[in-house]
This record gives sequence, C-alpha cells and structure tokens, in this order.
Amino acid sequence: MRFDWYDNIGDPGIFGGFSFLKSELDITPPEWYFVSVGNIERGTDIIVMSTEHATVYLVPAETLADTTSIKEAAVSVIDVTAYTQAKLSTSELSAGDYVVYALDNSKNISEPSRFI
Repeated sequence: MRFDWYDNIGDPGIFGGFSFLKSELDITPPEWYFVSVGNIERGTDIIVMSTEHATVYLVPAETLADTTSIKEAAVSVIDVTAYTQAKLSTSELSAGDYVVYALDNSKNISEPSRFI
C-alpha cells in the first residue's frame, strides 16, 4: 500500500509505505454439504459431507454448541475430508434425536445439522 503526499500539485512525494502479512488464520467454520436426516433405523449409517476437512461428532440434540460439550457428549466420531462422503455408525445408538457438528483444525464449530 502506498500513500502519496503532495506539497505542490504535480510534485510526487511519498508519505509512507506499509505492508501487511496475509493471515493464515482460519475463522470460517465448516458448513454442511450433505447430512442424512430424518428417521434412521439403528444400524443404518449416517452419511455426512462438509465443506472442509473436519472431525464430525454425532451428539444428542440437546448438546450445547461448545467444543467441550460436543466432545464429551459424542456417541460417534469420524474424520472427514472436504466434499467426500463419510459414514457415522448408528449401531450402538439409543432411540432419540441427534445432530452432528463438524470441528475443523482451527477449532471452528459448524452449525448443528437438522435432527437425525
């Protein structure tokens, strides 16, 4: 970035120069590309796809949307690659409402999926 300072119109002068580093900080949470929702029978895999590499957690629907609560309440966990199908097992689940959350490497948390 360059700012020009003119004492006299037409005379160039440099007031100052600045440079900025491009941030590598990831502040964008993963988004859902696809999630199996609705009434799913126990033993049927849940298909999930997110927009970035993440760890997906299947949790009871009432779980708070913070990292600690999600990890503690998880009943099924899987690492996913962006835009690639992954399967969460439901063979050990009790009946109830569940949602999935995706956490990326920067600890950004996705919105919860619709009820499963």
